[in-house]
Amino acid sequence: MRKFGRRWLGANLAALSLASAGPVSLTARGQEAEADSAAAQERETPPDSVLEAPAADSVQVRTFPLFPQLNLSSQGLMRLWGHEALLATGAFDLGDILEFNRWMTPVRAGFVEGPKVFDFAGSGSVSLRYTNDGYDFVPLGSSGTLDTHLITLAELSELTLRRDPGGFEVVGQNYRRTRPEAYSRVEGGAGDRGTNLIRAVFAADVFSAPMGFAFDRLESRGSNELGGMIRNTIWANVAVQLPADSWGQLEYRRISLERDSLLAPDRTDLILRLRRPFFGGWTGDVIAGRAVVTEKPGGLSELLPDSLIEEKKFSANQVAVRAARSGAVWSAMVSLRAFDGDGVPNLLNEAAVDLEVGPASLFAKGRWEDWDDFTLFSGYAASRITLPLGFQILAEAEDGGRGLIGGTPVPLEYFTRVSVGAGFSRGAWQLRATGGRWRVQPSPGLGAPFDSAAFLPGGTVTVYEASGTVPLFKLFKGQITAGGFYQTHEEGLFLYWPDDQWYVEGRYDNPLVGGQLEFYLSAIGGFRSGMFVPDAELGPSLLRTSSMNWFRAEIVIRILSAYIFYNYESFDTPEAAPFDLPGFPLPRSRTHFGLKWEFWN
Repeated sequence: MRKFGRRWLGANLAALSLASAGPVSLTARGQEAEADSAAAQERETPPDSVLEAPAADSVQVRTFPLFPQLNLSSQGLMRLWGHEALLATGAFDLGDILEFNRWMTPVRAGFVEGPKVFDFAGSGSVSLRYTNDGYDFVPLGSSGTLDTHLITLAELSELTLRRDPGGFEVVGQNYRRTRPEAYSRVEGGAGDRGTNLIRAVFAADVFSAPMGFAFDRLESRGSNELGGMIRNTIWANVAVQLPADSWGQLEYRRISLERDSLLAPDRTDLILRLRRPFFGGWTGDVIAGRAVVTEKPGGLSELLPDSLIEEKKFSANQVAVRAARSGAVWSAMVSLRAFDGDGVPNLLNEAAVDLEVGPASLFAKGRWEDWDDFTLFSGYAASRITLPLGFQILAEAEDGGRGLIGGTPVPLEYFTRVSVGAGFSRGAWQLRATGGRWRVQPSPGLGAPFDSAAFLPGGTVTVYEASGTVPLFKLFKGQITAGGFYQTHEEGLFLYWPDDQWYVEGRYDNPLVGGQLEFYLSAIGGFRSGMFVPDAELGPSLLRTSSMNWFRAEIVIRILSAYIFYNYESFDTPEAAPFDLPGFPLPRSRTHFGLKWEFWN
């Protein structure tokens, strides 16, 4: 396996996230829903009153079949954004979807002008993984981290965030038509710092073959310190029905990025999927793909040593064979994946099972990785027992290791976490409290040489969490709901993991005029204590940031099939400017507004 070159100061960030399972967010960015195939199909269908769909069974829509997904909503281990939830938000990309999510701690280099990555409980760059309909979107590059600004929302009809060994996995489902007519959507938005977004999505049959096309362009002049950014994404796929109830699909994705500072990677992915439903509710598929990433130094090259101002290219091939079924009592998945390329394992094999038997449920997943010089195993399990009156006993445990630190295959990071607690669930009422002992060794950094964190001991700390969602009252036929979250842990030398954080949120939904007009209002605000971050100017040294208060409000009005949105965000710290990383300031406030419009035929 080819070794990576020296890592760069600006070489993208890492991934952290937060906490154990619990109630989902109230906002349009996080709505709880079942993950079985039938429910997914229902979520993808917009309201009949809006789109005037043809009578049931009048036509049959031919489309590339869905792959079964495990339903972890009953254990509180997943969060789902369906088609309408993605429409009812002004999010730029995957990073914006996850930013105000209690399971995730964002680490931002500015806003869109720099990378945005996420960290789970001090677990580092590989604790967040993105797969798109079975294709592993491995984060190729010098830092080996997943820059969520590169995951666009244009072609997606569904996103699921679910618990994974060592962190979380985000699963994206590409748009599938639910009606025979051609479908199109346009989106446009503008905001502070000269930010502009335009998207176009089109799906139809071409010679009886379902196809899709999407274009996404985001640009911003950025900040005075970091400059601006332009991101262009082109996505297309086409599916063909083959003999014996099989389907084939070819997909192309091209991301072109320009940044005035930091790295500006261009990425191209070519993906082939072969899928067939089998007996007993099982579906099998074969997925083959190739990714090529070219890193270009940004315009502010003074951030990098002269010897590193050159283009670099990384590539990886993957082939996966999968099988899965989803049912009311039990669901299961097995995946065998082989890689060849830069910064990827030789083999990545996974298996998972979800059981619902009477008042008890169990989810378990194991992963085995084979690298050139070592092998690693990791596993996660969670159980729930429902008692009378809606009370619950909760438990979860995981143990294992991961083999990629800062873009270099090194078996340094090991984790062990155990939590127990209690919950209450009845209707819209969701309450939960857990406590446990979590170990991370060592605390990993984000990939740049100065924060590789080899000098940090990691350690074991006690973690407590409490969360809840409660319906408040009706107002003008709409429902007002409130929720909150609190998490604290013992102090320790962990990068990008605040000791204390909390938020409160509220949401108001009001369908008006027989479904032709809807009004959504959501607000969420919280507190994040200071956290340890690397100080590049002092070399391998740590800096503790100031505490931060943050707030976000979003208003969405749907008129027939048009969505008008307005977003407002603010950050407040004692510092002259808030930041997650020294030298990469965040604005005190930011607004973004725009329009989305769906069309059929």
